[in-house]
Amino acid sequence: MVSGWSMELGPILHYGVYVLIGIVCVGAIVRALWAPMDIHRAPCCGGCGHGVRDILQGVCPECGGQYAKVGITTPSMAVRLRASLPIALLAWTTMVGVGASLSHGWLEQRAWATYSTASVAFTPGVGGKQSEKYTTDLTPVSMGSFSAFGRAESKTALEYRISLDLGYVIDGDKVESGMCVMKLRKNGEPESFPLTIDLADGSFTIKDDQGKEIAKGGKDSKVDDGVVEQWFDHAGLDIKDKAVRRSIKDAAKIARYARVDPGAIEASLNNSFSTGDDGALRGNGGSRSSGPGAFGATAGMVGPPGIGTMEMSIWVGMLGAVYVSGCAGIVWRNRRVLRG
Repeated sequence: MVSGWSMELGPILHYGVYVLIGIVCVGAIVRALWAPMDIHRAPCCGGCGHGVRDILQGVCPECGGQYAKVGITTPSMAVRLRASLPIALLAWTTMVGVGASLSHGWLEQRAWATYSTASVAFTPGVGGKQSEKYTTDLTPVSMGSFSAFGRAESKTALEYRISLDLGYVIDGDKVESGMCVMKLRKNGEPESFPLTIDLADGSFTIKDDQGKEIAKGGKDSKVDDGVVEQWFDHAGLDIKDKAVRRSIKDAAKIARYARVDPGAIEASLNNSFSTGDDGALRGNGGSRSSGPGAFGATAGMVGPPGIGTMEMSIWVGMLGAVYVSGCAGIVWRNRRVLRG
């Protein structure tokens, strides 16, 4: 168990080390470039800095100090009192590295904060939007009635299938928008009869195998058994067959679920079936995917969630410019100090 003291002292020690490194590095740079502050071209009095013109006098004419006590400072001696140029460059490199570490951590924290906010905002049931997509092939169950020899009787009436393509955006528990497309096709036929439902307003269209509209419904229309029966009839199926009528009923249920509770469709297609369920629609596998509704993932993310490529490029560019400028300034200042 981590104590409260450890949790409180952790950040202090962490940033305290950075502060200590910064102080040492700044001291090294200042000592290398600015100490001592008065470097002269000629020897000077160690007490006041007055130029020494006649060392034989033994006394500074400016301050009266004896050279034997205050000393005489020469340019080479003053330079040796400073830190070297490599030390100054090393200190600057260390400072830039510390700054890079701190700034990169700040950028990552901001990226995580933005990601966490987005995750909460777009979570279903928390007032956010979520996009969902579900596709599958539906086939009618053919339990059949069996003879004494175990061979099934003719099932010609059930030689068809439906391709379901469902895509929608859900806001909380409510379907906000989307499309449900069911394509009815007789086995062996190259073309299908599509039934398209707009989940936002309930309008629908039925087209034939040539793409010609054969039926439609306006806003807030209901795709009930009658609409689906018309759809099956135009596809050339025997709508009087008991098993086909069961398929009609299930297709109408799928259309109703698509508008109010699309998440329940997959479960309704995977029930166990009995001998009385001829024609019941069954899902054959299928795929489901989801993501933040209407927003999606940002295209230039470096890792999940990561820092955006644009932010990373700007950060690297600014960091490089600061480092190069600092190195150039240190070298220029050092040369200026040497020349006097």
